[in-house]
Amino acid sequence: MFKPILYQAALFFSSDFQLKPLILAGKIAEKLSSIFTVEPSTVNYPPNLPVPLEVPRIILQGDPNGQLTVSPVRADIIFNSQTNPDIEQALSQYISDFADCFESVQIIRLGFVLQFNLIGKNILSAVRDRYISPGKMNGSTELYVGWINKLQVSDIQSNRLINFTCNSVPLPDGSGSLIVDTNTIPEITLDLKSKEIKKYVDECFQQYRGNISDFIEW
Repeated sequence: MFKPILYQAALFFSSDFQLKPLILAGKIAEKLSSIFTVEPSTVNYPPNLPVPLEVPRIILQGDPNGQLTVSPVRADIIFNSQTNPDIEQALSQYISDFADCFESVQIIRLGFVLQFNLIGKNILSAVRDRYISPGKMNGSTELYVGWINKLQVSDIQSNRLINFTCNSVPLPDGSGSLIVDTNTIPEITLDLKSKEIKKYVDECFQQYRGNISDFIEW
């Protein structure tokens, strides 16, 4: 069984984005107050300190429902389904609200990640029987598999990266993990709006809920 534990959306910005942390942190607090009780904080660096663009200038952490970070090049928002199992029902709207905070910014790429725990017995044996030549790796106690699929999501050319880990002996939190990262390809520069982002996330959810084996080409 696949048990979802984390959902993550990543928004990538054009190079002309001028981040104003205080103003943006206020917008985020207003837009996401229905899900996060903790307000985002800004990180101040000395003006003469060369800080890489990837380093976050806005951080929201310590909230059981999730966290977020914003840097001049990207913004990430993560939701924890373990503390809020019903969060999936409104997730695309929360992500859309997050994207609305960047309405004057060109969002050139989008990534959406689902992370699952694998619950059940003999998962490693099932994967070995399906993907490994007979008689090979019979003594293995762990297995790591990764692959990339090309597909269209909401009429946008995308990659889907699948990383799969399983153990022969179930651990307290499951028998392994599955991470599915669906993202628009870097070769195409987009100008995504919040409605398009919501549609993209909704379509990923439809694929996952319809048949998880087809979702990852199991």
